[in-house]
Amino acid sequence: MANLAPSQLKDARKQAKSTLHNLTSGKDPTEDQTKACHGGTVKKLCERFLIKYVPQHLKQSTASEYRRSIDLFILPKLGRLIVKDVSRQDIIAIHHEMMTNTLSS
Repeated sequence: MANLAPSQLKDARKQAKSTLHNLTSGKDPTEDQTKACHGGTVKKLCERFLIKYVPQHLKQSTASEYRRSIDLFILPKLGRLIVKDVSRQDIIAIHHEMMTNTLSS
């Protein structure tokens, strides 16, 4: 189990209590995330990813690279699109661009 600072542990317990309360009240715990993913823009999704996921799960160097990739490749091409409207071809094009830029650097 990961070593957590007391403040992180306190926050995790608070979140768990909130989630449990929502579950016992009949609320779908994934409803907000589903709405945000399907109705929000790629920019908003990236912002949420960088705030909620990256700091807790990635080392600083990896987090910096994720931010750089999002800023350089994803947001300029897809940032204004609604997440559900992003196609497989959009992702392939960005991946190709990223690989081309990486190889030529």
